[in-house]
Amino acid sequence: MSMSPTSTGTEANFEDYKLWYVNASDIPAVWPQVVDLIAKTDDPETHHSDVYQELAQGNWVLWIATDSDGVIKVACTVHIVFYPKTKVCRVETIGGEGMDHWLKFLHPIEEWAKLNECTAMDVWGRKGWERALRSHGYSFEATLLRKRFDDKQGDE
Repeated sequence: MSMSPTSTGTEANFEDYKLWYVNASDIPAVWPQVVDLIAKTDDPETHHSDVYQELAQGNWVLWIATDSDGVIKVACTVHIVFYPKTKVCRVETIGGEGMDHWLKFLHPIEEWAKLNECTAMDVWGRKGWERALRSHGYSFEATLLRKRFDDKQGDE
């Protein structure tokens, strides 16, 4: 198995963590080490088995952060969304520990997105992400409201 440093040509190191871009061909080998981190983000629309398929097919990209012992501490998946006039890099899943350490890795992922001609990054998540990402240049833009058809609330 081989993992590549960020595609900007340099390794991203912060404190005791290192960021890696995982090639699609390496997903089967890396998956057992990240599945539990990614499974924490399961929701009714996206199960970790779906994430695996998207990664293995090369539709999504896996980024991992390892500690000084090489242990994977964070797994983040992104993909590029194509709109008629622009491209946006969307963070689909992110799970791990030590958020204070690995939030610094957003910048290299943003640089990768820029190299891929994206005009923005989207992060969808719980309200707590707004507080965590504000100091990294992210701002609140909208709230996603969803009606689940199997939800009996609001049918009155």
